[in-house]
Amino acid sequence: MKKIFGLIVLFFLVDINAGNLCCSYPCQNNGVCLTKGFKDYECDCTRTDFYGKNCETLRSNLIDIPPPYDNDHSYITLGAHFNHSFYTRVLPPVPEECPTPMGVAGKEELPDINALVKKLFVREKFKPDPIGTSVLFSFMAQHFSHMFLKTDFKRGPQYQWGGHGVGQTIKIVIEDYVQHLSNYNFKLMFKPDLLFGENFQYQARASVEFNHLYYWHPLMPDEFIIGDTNYTMRDILVNPGLVIKHGMTTFVDSLSKQSAGAFTVKNHGAITLPVVQKLIQNGRTLRLQSYNNYRKRFNLQPYKSFEELTGNKKLAKVLEDLYGDIDTVEFYVGLISEKRRPRGMFSEGLLEIGAPMSIKGVMSNPLCSPKYWKPSTFGGDVGFEIVNTATLKKLFCQNMRGDCPEVSFKVPGFVEQKRTDDDCTEHEEL
Repeated sequence: MKKIFGLIVLFFLVDINAGNLCCSYPCQNNGVCLTKGFKDYECDCTRTDFYGKNCETLRSNLIDIPPPYDNDHSYITLGAHFNHSFYTRVLPPVPEECPTPMGVAGKEELPDINALVKKLFVREKFKPDPIGTSVLFSFMAQHFSHMFLKTDFKRGPQYQWGGHGVGQTIKIVIEDYVQHLSNYNFKLMFKPDLLFGENFQYQARASVEFNHLYYWHPLMPDEFIIGDTNYTMRDILVNPGLVIKHGMTTFVDSLSKQSAGAFTVKNHGAITLPVVQKLIQNGRTLRLQSYNNYRKRFNLQPYKSFEELTGNKKLAKVLEDLYGDIDTVEFYVGLISEKRRPRGMFSEGLLEIGAPMSIKGVMSNPLCSPKYWKPSTFGGDVGFEIVNTATLKKLFCQNMRGDCPEVSFKVPGFVEQKRTDDDCTEHEEL
């Protein structure tokens, strides 16, 4: 009897070991293996910059190359790759014959745009960015987006013109700009040669979703203080003469010391309201899928309720009255209504959806490829050294006379308020 019992225990132990699939160390790139019973496992890829069953796929590869979708078809077409007059699509448009604007969920009609803008976007009181972002960052964001995203509005919101690229400022975009907006505790570094042995394609197209995601107009304050003079947003608009009037040193110093706005609800200045109104209308014309569908596309869990999305009961009620179903919240509305990450400028969705698009676009620049990334491309060792040591401060200070002013994406002396995961102060005033 003891022998039989011993054989049963031994068999049971052998079977357990055989069922522990983590014994084969399947998780790559510092992913952590977790067993799921005796016949399955999962890899925790959190903060590894990889995803997939075994954390084997680089996060930038979330963006398909060549692009599969265009704005006219709900299926894959070759035109999405060859027709460069169009933006590409991350997800295909909602089929026109669907019973509701978002497929099958929700009401037969989306909320009235005028009512939507009035309830969610109109700024009643300026809300400053919670991590001390400066207005200089807002100007850099505009500069960066205009290099990538050039919509031909005369032809329609799906059309683009010109090429895309960031040239010699790539290092600054990664190490200064993305560093600030991500607010990571570790230092980002621009090292193109790290990708040379990886499966990586040096080509990229701008998507219409990236274009919509980059409408960060709440970052702009109502007034700009340049030197000792106050200017309204309308005064600043298309007025490069102000730089000549005050000088680059004073202009940059002033922008660095003024707080940008928070990317949140009810924080669009009056002059930008027609822009967001048109943006939402364009999203409907393009039949963008719901915000939850985009979260699923980028390996994020879809939200199950409006309060889970916003972290705020008042805002959740407003959205529920407008949409009725969490699966019908529109793309841009979801981005701006989502609760902010602790110690971050933006929400989880905006970062996790926007980062692969942005980094893919930057790192797939031909300048970063093995063929081009060498001294001779930049005129020799001196030019290559300039590119490799570029910083935001050098970009300005080496091109201005006199003493270097304040050059910063963060307001000097700003002290960030302590915030818990449940604190959603940016949504309090509705």
